[in-house]
Amino acid sequence: MYTSTLPTMMRRSVFLTIYSILEFNTSKFCKGKIDAIQFPLKIDELNGRGMKRCIIFLEKILKLKNSETINRLNTMGIIRNFCIHNNGIIEKENKTKVSQLIKLSKGSLIIQDDTLVFNEGSIEFFIDIIRQFFNEIESTLNN
Repeated sequence: MYTSTLPTMMRRSVFLTIYSILEFNTSKFCKGKIDAIQFPLKIDELNGRGMKRCIIFLEKILKLKNSETINRLNTMGIIRNFCIHNNGIIEKENKTKVSQLIKLSKGSLIIQDDTLVFNEGSIEFFIDIIRQFFNEIESTLNN
């Protein structure tokens, strides 16, 4: 039992840490941009919370295009919430919210007994999405 549950628990913890670092640094980046462009609002005054609020800023103010990467990041946020608030359990009515990302993970993420399992390769999968996000931000800023 521990040979299957312990690795997924560790990967889930790594995912949560990575997501937390992403959220913190993206918010910090947005705050810096707000100061640099002398935007009349603070990031906290925008609608939403966490990454959602940052993405709103990036799309509306910096003109980052809504992309499949943004959709994947939003799904990562949903997964984060399931992990934090529901111990990784995804009820039937919520499976459609994460099913597309699970398919894209090519087996590194699966749902087993209503619980999201983080298999080998899942962390690399998430890091690739984050890398794509940063590349899109960089491309937007360079145009």
